Amino acid sequence: AHPLDILNIWGSFQRVAISLELLKIIIMLPIGVLVVVLCRNIIGIETFGTFMPALIAVGFRDTGLWEGIVLFAVIVVFGALVRGGISRLQLLHTPRLAIILSAVVLFILGVTAVGVQIGWLDFARVALFPMVILTLTVERFSLITEEHGLWHAVRVSLLTVIVAALTYVVMSSRTLQSVVITFPEAILILIAIYIYIGRYSGFRLMEYSRFRHLFEKV
Repeated sequence: AHPLDILNIWGSFQRVAISLELLKIIIMLPIGVLVVVLCRNIIGIETFGTFMPALIAVGFRDTGLWEGIVLFAVIVVFGALVRGGISRLQLLHTPRLAIILSAVVLFILGVTAVGVQIGWLDFARVALFPMVILTLTVERFSLITEEHGLWHAVRVSLLTVIVAALTYVVMSSRTLQSVVITFPEAILILIAIYIYIGRYSGFRLMEYSRFRHLFEKV
């Protein structure tokens, strides 16, 4: 109800019966992506996909952070085992992804049913996880394992979870949510930041550690 809230975005969503929670996810996603961009382009953290940590963070909103991390790890391991099991069939890329997606869906339904039966409602909410994102994560995990080894894939997985957790914390900030919902034009500031980062051509922070022996010689 702020007088400067010219667009009244919340009022518009309310008139078409769209929940505030959905509005928060939509309008906070650019801020979550900013965390991913900073981690990848300024710090130099390697993650699965470009914006996958932000999408995983959206899934954490329904399950909770720690429960979401555990479920994410279990589902990725399960999907990788399924992917390894069907690799001998020599399938094309798209049908292989479809099989992994189907297996992940069945696994998620099973975890949800078990969670309801034993009263672990946080784990029952795993059905709200973005299944397509999990499927693509499984595929990336398997490919990195084949190309660079298991430990590198585990390392990228851990870095992805860390970035997703940071993104979740930022996107869950009630102060930021209030500001962006009241003034959605603030997203234009994010676009300006993206342009600035996009023109950055210096070393990433992790590269200073990686090439420190060269800097010492210089």
